Amino acid sequence: MKVGIFHTAFVGDIVLSSLLVEGLSLAGHSLVYFTKSHSIPLFLKDKRVEKSICIDKGKGLSKLIQIKKTAKLIKEQNLDVLLVPHRSSTSSLCAFFSGVPSTIGYNEASLSFLFKKTVPYKKEVHECLRLLEFLAPLKTQESIIKSCINLKRPLFSFAAEEFENFKRNFYAKKFFASDEKTTISGQSILENFAIIAVSSVWATKKYPNKNWARTISLLLNQKPSLFCVLTGGPADSKDVEDCVQELSKICPNKLNRVINLSGQLNLFEFAIFISFSKMVICNDSSPTHFAGAFNIPTITLFGPTSPSFGFAPSSQCSVSLTFADNHLEEKPLACQPCSPHGQTTCPLSHHQCLNGLQPETVARTAIVILDESKNTH
Repeated sequence: MKVGIFHTAFVGDIVLSSLLVEGLSLAGHSLVYFTKSHSIPLFLKDKRVEKSICIDKGKGLSKLIQIKKTAKLIKEQNLDVLLVPHRSSTSSLCAFFSGVPSTIGYNEASLSFLFKKTVPYKKEVHECLRLLEFLAPLKTQESIIKSCINLKRPLFSFAAEEFENFKRNFYAKKFFASDEKTTISGQSILENFAIIAVSSVWATKKYPNKNWARTISLLLNQKPSLFCVLTGGPADSKDVEDCVQELSKICPNKLNRVINLSGQLNLFEFAIFISFSKMVICNDSSPTHFAGAFNIPTITLFGPTSPSFGFAPSSQCSVSLTFADNHLEEKPLACQPCSPHGQTTCPLSHHQCLNGLQPETVARTAIVILDESKNTH
């Protein structure tokens, strides 16, 4: 069948849907992926996806016009089935007006009655496994569903030459202030680096930069051949620059091993880049799920949200850290978690969930994982 996936959520959610893409591909379906412009690069070069189509849902009154345009765009693809993991009323309306013979959404979606079929939204499971519920109505073989369940993480499918091309072109992009920053004792960045993603869409999800700087300093002290690469999109540049400023105060002699790539990589390049890393340390944000797609060791810091919401790191070697992991005498925070996705300010004005998560705890956990990973390989 020709199957469409209509998913216009945040980038991390789109990454997590790649396990659903894997199941549909194994079942032999032809796939069309509809998503927002920021996520389009993820599936343009994925061998399992026949076509990626950019969706603009609009804002305010323009949404009404865009619903009609989007429905027409979907209809033009002559789909047999349209899967809609996004639970917004706009997504439900787009699916309804598209005229696709079979539309499937979550039973908890807004305007769910507009779908021809619905599947259960299982709050208690990880998001990438939750999405596999869409396979059952397509009469997918049980062996395929079990294979995806056993994988338990997102998965991209890029051609081998894409990785080689990136590796060959990486230094030619002039990311670095000088050639001295690309090697240490003859070792290049791509041979031994950790990704540190300091930002987030939501302010309360951000680990404070003074804590990030202390964590990175401790890590560089313990791992003298390790590079730390700070990543993020254009909107994250200020957070990254602030972190570099904090680092310059506490470990100026180690800045030659700190690389700021914020805003320098598009989403596809970032996906490829993360596959070369030794570890990813980040807030509860999309880099967690990119790491999962390549089974990279991951540490994810949770503040207002919780791993139990279904967005925990999914790599085989991964750790979710919260305030309670400090092993302090204080009791766990009664206010944590406080939000399903984060907020602009802490409701209690102290942000202790992340202010109080000690850099020593994060760095110690990272060093253990790096050592175990090295011994494994």
